[in-house]
Amino acid sequence: MTKNEWEHNYVKEFVKLLEQSKRAWKPIKEKLETINVDTRQDERELKIRTLIAASKKENLIFLLREYVNVFAWSYTDMPSLDTNIVVHKVSSNEGSILIKHKV
Repeated sequence: MTKNEWEHNYVKEFVKLLEQSKRAWKPIKEKLETINVDTRQDERELKIRTLIAASKKENLIFLLREYVNVFAWSYTDMPSLDTNIVVHKVSSNEGSILIKHKV
């Protein structure tokens, strides 16, 4: 096999693998369900997938409720974080009108 033939076969095989990879990694369009995992009046909402077996869903919700205290729900739950690093700020020009869009 010549060098050109080898390179042609190599490129052809690479393109084939790349096309297979693109097909394999397409995101699944699935709706999410919002659940409240806190049993108190406080709302602690998480989103879980809707295409899940009922028994697995129940077990997942039970697990999330059991360990609700391990999630950080606000900055006060993370006192060791430096707010200069983790606070989100929106930079804008002076006099700009900020508009909140629906998510």
